[in-house]
Amino acid sequence: MGPGTKSASRPWPRPARLRYTVLSRMRIVKIALLVAAAGLLWFLVRYVDWSGDFAQPLEPGLVAAIRRGAHPLSTVEAAQGAFDELRFLKPLVDGKRLVMAGEAAPGVHEFFAMKHRLFEFLVRERGFTVFALPAPYQAGLAVDRYIAGGPGEPQDALRPLGYWAWNTDEFRALIRWMRDYNREQPGRPRLKFYGFDGYIPGGSNAGREERLAANVKWILDREGPQSQVFLWADNAQVAHLQGRMGGHLNRLLGTRQYAIGFEFDQGDFRSRGPAGLRMHSVEPAPPGYYAQALSRVGSLVFFVDLASLRGDEMLDRWLMRPQWLRQYDDTYWFSSHFRKMNSVQEPLADLYDALIFVEHVWPVTPAG
Repeated sequence: MGPGTKSASRPWPRPARLRYTVLSRMRIVKIALLVAAAGLLWFLVRYVDWSGDFAQPLEPGLVAAIRRGAHPLSTVEAAQGAFDELRFLKPLVDGKRLVMAGEAAPGVHEFFAMKHRLFEFLVRERGFTVFALPAPYQAGLAVDRYIAGGPGEPQDALRPLGYWAWNTDEFRALIRWMRDYNREQPGRPRLKFYGFDGYIPGGSNAGREERLAANVKWILDREGPQSQVFLWADNAQVAHLQGRMGGHLNRLLGTRQYAIGFEFDQGDFRSRGPAGLRMHSVEPAPPGYYAQALSRVGSLVFFVDLASLRGDEMLDRWLMRPQWLRQYDDTYWFSSHFRKMNSVQEPLADLYDALIFVEHVWPVTPAG
């Protein structure tokens, strides 16, 4: 075959087509690199905290001022705590149709036990009869049948809820108490259990947070104008922030709702990740966190109504200056190194009506 002839089996590539192919591939690589760089930049701006811990030092007298407004609690346990210790709550919740209690992390014993204690107080002392949980509506019906005296064991009623933290010794103790109360108080209105996530009859098809709020409103309407509901959720859901369930409920109910957030300084909690349940340890709060001042009040557990702190210029500055609050969830296995993913930086006064602070937390006990 001569030097100027083509091979029938291996034709020469056309230079223009080869050049076009190479340029096209280079362009695709460049575009992919630009997209990856833009995604990385978005992640860094959104989730990595570049501010450092250049927080303002605590003002002299701030901790003492918080201490004057705090209500120390001797225990979080419902069975051990006398209701006399919670008398201060009566004027705070009178006239409220909805009391919401959040949590700063999943799988914390003190948060679960304290919410149980709050619910018992509201039932026995203020006439609350409805417990609401952001669980599937149909699954909630199974729990309601159990606390009404239906057959089965607590684990059978809780299993359809579908979330590991609600199948713990702490949550089982709560629904056992509700069942016992209904059996022992036949002359009083029975306690009811509602799941308010997903579709419920007469509910809303809006975005999730707005839908949750509308479903809670539907429960209140269904139970009648005198009904009172205790709602168990997390801090993000009960916060009075625009776009959150608590913000929508604040708009719907105004002063007839009361939101309680939880915060802690240090300790251990459980959450679920890709490898299953894991234990996480959290160090004391660094500068820039509300917990830095709260941990110095001198009580292991205390309740503070935030409105009662207003009017003092120093406390107003502290409440209205955006600082960090812990807001952990089941993504903590990934987000533990990114403060913006596991904390919220907002003025405390804008988030809740009250705060329960726990100095040291321990994990819940998964049910066997």
